[in-house]
Amino acid sequence: MGGEAIREVYNGSYYYEEQTDFYEVLGISRDASATEIKKAYRKLALIHHPDKVPEAQREESEQKFKDISRAYEVLSDEVERAKYDSGAGLHGDHYDEDGFTAEDFFRFFTDTSARHGFSGYGYQTPGYGNGHDGYEEPQPPPKNGATTGGKTEDGHVEFQVNLEDFYKGKVVKFTSKRKKLCSTCKGSGGRPKTKARKCAKCEGHGSIRKQFNLTGISTWRYVECSSCKGRGELFRQKDKCKECSGCGLVDEVKILEAYVPRGASDGYKIVLDGEADEEYGKKTGAVVIEVQEKPHAVFERKKEDLYATIKISLAEAVCGLSRVVLMHLDGRGIRVTTRPGTVIRPDQVLKVSGEGMPFPRSDRCGDLYLSVDIEFPPNGWCVESSDLRKLRDMLPELPVGMRPGKSGSGVNGVSGGIGNGMGVNGGKKKAAATAETIIDDVDFVVISKDKLPEYREVPEESNGSDGGYTQFPGEGCKTQ
Repeated sequence: MGGEAIREVYNGSYYYEEQTDFYEVLGISRDASATEIKKAYRKLALIHHPDKVPEAQREESEQKFKDISRAYEVLSDEVERAKYDSGAGLHGDHYDEDGFTAEDFFRFFTDTSARHGFSGYGYQTPGYGNGHDGYEEPQPPPKNGATTGGKTEDGHVEFQVNLEDFYKGKVVKFTSKRKKLCSTCKGSGGRPKTKARKCAKCEGHGSIRKQFNLTGISTWRYVECSSCKGRGELFRQKDKCKECSGCGLVDEVKILEAYVPRGASDGYKIVLDGEADEEYGKKTGAVVIEVQEKPHAVFERKKEDLYATIKISLAEAVCGLSRVVLMHLDGRGIRVTTRPGTVIRPDQVLKVSGEGMPFPRSDRCGDLYLSVDIEFPPNGWCVESSDLRKLRDMLPELPVGMRPGKSGSGVNGVSGGIGNGMGVNGGKKKAAATAETIIDDVDFVVISKDKLPEYREVPEESNGSDGGYTQFPGEGCKTQ
């Protein structure tokens, strides 16, 4: 209802309230400047002045002239205009249905229940229980930032760094843009040796009593005055600081530095006190930097340990290894040397103690775990039977006790080595039979582990002769 004046008009039976818009009276917009207001007033005053109209129109003209003069009187004064725009003093308390937050929702029910003697989920609302019927009107908070706890809001920045930076430590720099108190007026917003006037919108309290509505039921609370920003006072236009245009704040751009210590982890937070936006009458908040770790191409971090995968040849796995297998986060080469005759198997992991991430504020380090990926030679790498036989003779055979069939049999229960009837792709050549065991040469193809069939369990009520498992289409046995 802000922006309308109320005038009582008699219609012959009773008085009613007629609302007059001062901006409409002068024929100007609500954002009109002081010059536009003055120009519109002079033009209308000349038209509707009682001495400038005929006698028959004088009574109507007098009323219009009064409305024009009253509108100009209010809108030409900055403080009175602010009071008129907000509705303060014309309509009593300010009502607002917008901006009803979750906090307002909670306060609404605690306020309502307190009026009837309930505290609401064990929470006793301050200010209740001391007035009539156990209810006391909420009181306005103190001025100058008490509504926000006397501190400006903290700023939050996310900054990504490499794993190398977490390993060695790093000073990060970034550009900060914030609001800073004007050095000329010290944040007051007024020129030196000028005095502020009491805010008309909040009548000097710094806050306004506001009504919120929820499904037809209303509650009241105090919010910071949007006109004076909780100060309770304002400067006239001519008394405002020219440096900051009366707002008390100027823009500041500066470079901030923060140190990421060795061993810090993903999500590490650095707090720079006093670097957030400044505000008059409030303590300056902090800038909180949250450091995030970028994914690394070689290493995976798990707390203070590092994990990586190294590739070695089959010859290195069998005959021994002595070389740099990877470069560490600080640029050092990590050499791995095995004893002669030590065999590295595909499922083994090499643990290097003390080569992981450093512990924060300590000289200790975690461990480095190296998974081994053995590169086998491609098919057809050697076609000479004599060379293959020499290699076979050099390598140990499978112990007899680990072979299927009767002891004393050859590989797979058949005597003989290469040239035992198997082709390059394992094609069937012949079937051999002994008194004890029947041997059958089978066809096969080589596949990788990710090509193995998948199995899923089915509910018990669906269990049949398949033992509770089902195969995907296209899978199953073949009989020949």
